[in-house]
Amino acid sequence: MFYVILSTFLLLFCYMLNFFNINSILISIIFIVCMSFILILKILNLKDDSFFKVILILALLARIIFVFTDVYLFRLPDAGADDDTFYKTAYQYYINEEKFNFNTYGGYFTYIIYLLMKIIGSERIGVQYINVIFSMILLFTLMNILNKLKIDIKYKKIIMLSLCFMPYLMFSNSILRRDTLISTFLILSIKEFINWIYDKKIKFCIKSCLYAILASLFHVAVIFTFAIYSIFYVLYNHNFKKVKIAGIGNIKIIIISTILLIFGFYFFTNFNTKFSSVDSIDDIYKQVNRSKGGSVYLTNVKINTLPQLIIWAPVKLFYFIFSPLPWNWRNILDMATFFLDSCVYLYFFVSYIKSKNKSSSSKWLFLCFLAVGLVFALGTFNSGTAIRHRYNILPFIVVAYAIEYSKKAKIQDKKQEITKYNLKEAN
Repeated sequence: MFYVILSTFLLLFCYMLNFFNINSILISIIFIVCMSFILILKILNLKDDSFFKVILILALLARIIFVFTDVYLFRLPDAGADDDTFYKTAYQYYINEEKFNFNTYGGYFTYIIYLLMKIIGSERIGVQYINVIFSMILLFTLMNILNKLKIDIKYKKIIMLSLCFMPYLMFSNSILRRDTLISTFLILSIKEFINWIYDKKIKFCIKSCLYAILASLFHVAVIFTFAIYSIFYVLYNHNFKKVKIAGIGNIKIIIISTILLIFGFYFFTNFNTKFSSVDSIDDIYKQVNRSKGGSVYLTNVKINTLPQLIIWAPVKLFYFIFSPLPWNWRNILDMATFFLDSCVYLYFFVSYIKSKNKSSSSKWLFLCFLAVGLVFALGTFNSGTAIRHRYNILPFIVVAYAIEYSKKAKIQDKKQEITKYNLKEAN
């Protein structure tokens, strides 16, 4: 709360400077320097090993450098038309002082940029820094989850080093795209999901679902997270620590399915801009069969029937998660992307699959990873887009992995305790 209050005072101060027409660049520099100081203060006060404090500070500094690089030196990978249009659209509303239209390009994300401009002015460097803030919130939240799970420090280091320094994640956190915002809301929803597992207070599942809905405002595919959460919360039995469908669970399934259908109809009718052109199954086939871009994959696959869609959907998902695959490499950049990005997803995916006696909570997070990933995959046709969109589902597989390997560490600790006890008794 202390850091929220500090941040609020900083925003109020910047708003006053903007109100009195102080130079926008100066306001942005004040905003970036002061907010970075608050974030570093937060890091230094974490109750964690100095190793994690150092990598979090380095992660923050790297992202700040990349923001300045993208704005003033050269464009980062994947930066370009989309982020420029988000900025220009928000800028037009800010300059013209028009009432914001949520059906405009970028929707709610553009609205957030527009609101930030009203506080700190329209300078691009200050506006773009917002993604750095959200990326640090994501990392802080992930640290909180890992501490809650009491995961072994070895696995904690693997997770934090991956999310702090995966090259594409650093780029994505530093350009003006909405993927960082989506991932941040999803990690916050997962945090409340974990809290509910440990303490079944209704406020945790409500907050979890609200964060999932907020994330879906920036990309409608994420709404399936809310549906999966809802079914889990209704069917999960804390005493048995698993989902129970038999008996009264069947009635619950019918009730929650009806509620989700009503909610889904309302949501897609009122908040759907991404899939507004989808009116029939033929529109879905057209979307799935789209093919453009230099890194396009599965060019020879044409889907025209429902059985074909069902057969090829897992293949599309596989390409979405792990591309650019070796047989599609075009140059050294594709090779580097595979080893520095795709292989991280491969590691978490394979490690999770290999874990035995999986807990119910990790299974449902893994289901979120697959279900939301499949929706993204069906509309993705090149590795460039896949790399960007799969960042949205990364929190699910990372936390599912953490749950399983925290359990593994606890089992090993118990075995060591038993061994020590037996040796003591033997002596």
